Amino acid sequence: MKLGDLNLPTKILGCLITLGITRPVRKGVEFAKALSQGDLTRALEVNQADEIGVLANALNHVSKNLRSMFADISSGTQTLTASSTELSVISAQMLSNAHQTSEQSGNEMVKQFKI
Repeated sequence: MKLGDLNLPTKILGCLITLGITRPVRKGVEFAKALSQGDLTRALEVNQADEIGVLANALNHVSKNLRSMFADISSGTQTLTASSTELSVISAQMLSNAHQTSEQSGNEMVKQFKI
């Protein structure tokens, strides 16, 4: 049987089935490409309950989880930066206090050896 032998309703049905598969798959490919390039702002909208819908939901969860992980990393980095700054200030204060203690200790030793 050749494609030309099929009647018009069968051809139309075949085209609709093909479009119903290829369009969501094409959307999924575009979404995956954007995701692989670091674009985590998109969401894949495929309203199907079949395997393509399951795949679309899984890709959306991947994107959502990556956004969440990067937000956590960013927050942790900000906390680490703030802590580092605080430690630097404390270190500078300790150094200043050590110099003052050394100077006072040296002055006390000079006083003890003067007669």
